Amino acid sequence: MGSFTSTPEQEAALNAKFAREDAITAMNKIEGFDVVIVCCTSKSQTDYWQKRLEESKGCISPADARVFAVEEDWTDGGAGNGLGTLYAWHKACAMDAKLK
Repeated sequence: MGSFTSTPEQEAALNAKFAREDAITAMNKIEGFDVVIVCCTSKSQTDYWQKRLEESKGCISPADARVFAVEEDWTDGGAGNGLGTLYAWHKACAMDAKLK
């Protein structure tokens, strides 16, 4: 019987197939963050995203993840990345305290 030899192109295609399968397996593990905070520009967006994030738990985020949609209501152009992140965290902590 003869031996099978593959070309570099065939090996590259097979490696790409395995890489895709590994990526899909990793995506389907539903591992994620313990806390998710989404900043929104209006109260209606905040309400929409809070409901949507709650409904997605166990599908795209862990079932026990804490999810918060907060309104970015900082005046005069926003707080910027650093201060805005701290402000969103502070608002999420206040929401969490109300839920307990």
